[in-house]
Order: sequence, then C-alpha cells, then structure tokens
Amino acid sequence: MLTIVGLILSISILVVVHEWGHYQVARWCGVPVLAFSVGFGTVLFRHRDKRGCEWRISAIPLGGYVKMLTLAERELNEADGLNIPEQAYRDAFETKSVFKRLAVVAAGPAMNIILAVMIYAGLAMLGTWEPVSAVGEPPAQTQAARLGVHAGWRIESVAESAVKTFNEAHWRFIEHMGENPVPVRFAAQDGSARWVDFDLSGFRGETQEDPMSGLGLQMHLKHLMVGTVFADSPASESGLAARDKILKVNGRPVTAASDLTETVTASRGSPIELVIETASGETRTVTLTPRMMQSEQGERWMIGVRLGLVPELVRVQQGPLGALAAGTGKVWDLIALTAGSIGKMLTGQMSAKGIAGPVSIGDMAGQSLSYGLLPFLSFLAMISVSLGFLNLLPVPVLDGGYIAAFLWEIATGRPVGERTVAIAQKIGMGLLGILMVFALTNDFSRLFGLN
Repeated sequence: MLTIVGLILSISILVVVHEWGHYQVARWCGVPVLAFSVGFGTVLFRHRDKRGCEWRISAIPLGGYVKMLTLAERELNEADGLNIPEQAYRDAFETKSVFKRLAVVAAGPAMNIILAVMIYAGLAMLGTWEPVSAVGEPPAQTQAARLGVHAGWRIESVAESAVKTFNEAHWRFIEHMGENPVPVRFAAQDGSARWVDFDLSGFRGETQEDPMSGLGLQMHLKHLMVGTVFADSPASESGLAARDKILKVNGRPVTAASDLTETVTASRGSPIELVIETASGETRTVTLTPRMMQSEQGERWMIGVRLGLVPELVRVQQGPLGALAAGTGKVWDLIALTAGSIGKMLTGQMSAKGIAGPVSIGDMAGQSLSYGLLPFLSFLAMISVSLGFLNLLPVPVLDGGYIAAFLWEIATGRPVGERTVAIAQKIGMGLLGILMVFALTNDFSRLFGLN
C-alpha cells in the first residue's frame, strides 16, 4: 500500500511543481494559460479564475499538465467549444520571441532543480546525525581485506573528493562504479595517511549490491545491538534480548556486523561465545549453538536475531548560507552522477539493468515514506533532480528537444521546419517507448528475482 501511496504522492508533487514552472513563466511572458490540471482524465473539480485559466482536479492522480494558448491547437479549441476571442491568439505561444518561448519551456525542469536545492538546504539546516567515515574490520577475501584495510581507519577522500561522513563516502563510491582504479585515502589509527586503489569495474549496476559492502567497507560500529530475537531460536533459548549490546564474539571485539555473521557461518553448528552488555548495564557471557534456519537468502547457519547497527555518529548541520551551498552542491553531485551513469552505460562501463521504472521508483518511495517525512523528502529531492535533468536531454517531445530547437533558431535565425519537427517527434516517442519497456523489464526482473 505504501508503494502505491508513495508513487502517487511523488509523481503528483514533482509533476505539479514542474508544470507550475511552465505556468508561471508563461504568465510572465504574456502567454494565455487555458488550464492547469492536477491529475489526468475525468475532471472532478474545476474553477475558472479572472484571467481565464481553469484550475482542475482530475480523477487519475499521476501528474498533471498546463494547457497554453497555441496557434497549432486553434481548430481543436473551436471543436471543444472554447470561445476564445480572436485577439487572444495574438499572444499565443508561437507569437512570442524565441527567448520567451525558451524561458517558458526551460522553466519546468528548472523548477524541479530548484525544488531539490530547497529540500536539501532545508534538511541541512535542520541537521542530521550521520555515521563517521571510519570502517570496521573487512570480511575475509574482500578487496579491502586483501589490500590491508583495518578496523578504525577513516576514509578521508574518494577519487580526490574529500568526505567527512560514511554517507558521503558511500555516495562517492556509487559515483565511481565501473571504474578502475579508484584511489581512496584513509587515515590510519596512528594518524598516518594510507592510499588504497580499489577496483570498481565489477560493480556495473546490474544488481542492487552496495559497492562499499561488496568491497568489504562497512561502518565501524560503536555497538552491535540486538534488534529482534526470534522465537524458538538459539538466541531466545540462551536468554538474549532486544537492546543487548554484543561486545565480543569468541573473545574478539566486534567492529562490524560481519564479525558476528562470519563467525556464525564458520561455526557450522559448533558453540560460539558472546560477551554482551544488557540494557540494564550488566556484562555477561552467553554460549549458544547456531542452527540451520530459513532466511531470505535460503537456509543458512543462524542464531535467530535481527541486528541493530549503532555506529559512531557526528552531528552535521549548516546555517542558512551554508545550507544553501550544501543543497546546491548536493544537486550538482546528483546531476554529475546521472550524466556520468548515462555515459558509462553508453560505453559499457555500467549495465543498463540499473535503469529503474515506475515499479522500482514506487517501491523506493514507499520505503522512504515508511522511514518518515525527512527520508521521503530526501528521496523526493533525488527524483526531482533526475526528472529535471532527463527533461533537459535533447530528445524530441521532451523539454530538452524544444530547447534544442529554439537554440537552433537563435543560432541560424530561422525555426526548425514543421516536417523536421514532426519526424523528430515520432523518433522521440519511439525512443521513450523503448526506454519505458526496458525500464519495466528491469522492474519485473528485480521483482521476480530474474537479475
């Protein structure tokens, strides 16, 4: 249910903001606006303002549209019984200068970008607690383990981009998926700088695998806490309880979740020893024997707990100007990531299986909504940037296609021919259709585990 609600809410907000940009700049440029609709299909509510614009709420809540007065739709308006004075057509969209037409079309994507900047700036002003950039002990056989990374090392930069938190580092690793080498600077526990080159060429976006986890880079934990204890499990039989902190596993301090999971797997049913601190502050030793149990990944050795990770946190908060700069920087990073990902897909560095369709977007929207308002707003900003950027691509039928045509008109002094426009729009519709089929195929492949 949250998936459907999240999808409808996300699309409605983003499309209405996008169309509001077109509407407002059209007004400023003197173009009459006939209708502004929230949703599609049957009109449930309508109100005409003093300027002649009809505000509508329609039955299908998946977006919306703005209907401007155009010469191209003159006959259609008459067929619909719209009584539009002849003099109004003197201000139709096509009669405006090319610069005004360009401004009207560009305003939609621009509003999506501005919305994202404002959301990220607002979140930066509110402040968040984020995990520090320190890593736990890498699991055996991972790249990080083979390259000599150790628990407590702090990531200071990824490919020469400075990072202060684990989330920032995570973002940079995603940005450089498909590349080799990716230089990472660590600060070891003695304060010395350590440079490590990682190979991310194997991470091509074909699955939802997190590149940092795949490399063996996990958050350094302040505590590994028991979140849930399952009934009739080794954990429940040994007396483990929610909020117990796991301090040691078989005598070794815990610095990452893998310290426990790898020990459980390697035990193959032999007893293991945990040193825990209970919620009341008591420290005690617990011995329990893992059993083969069913999980989402199939049968595996388990003790029957869901873990809660408690990393070392740092408060990240900005003043108004700093927040605006942070919001702008975040949006720029997202645009660079989107453009870079498209380039890597075209060159084969990344797989096109990473393209998400409405099913995946709805799932992500629902998940973010389940975590609360702030995570949902962060997700909304990310999708808003993607919508704004993709609409600026020079593909016919998208805003970017019209912008490209207007730039041609500015450069040559003559508009693109009607026949050329008609052919280009058919090609654009075909490309969008292929992209949608591809995205839906990816969605259902992920949904049914075919990837």
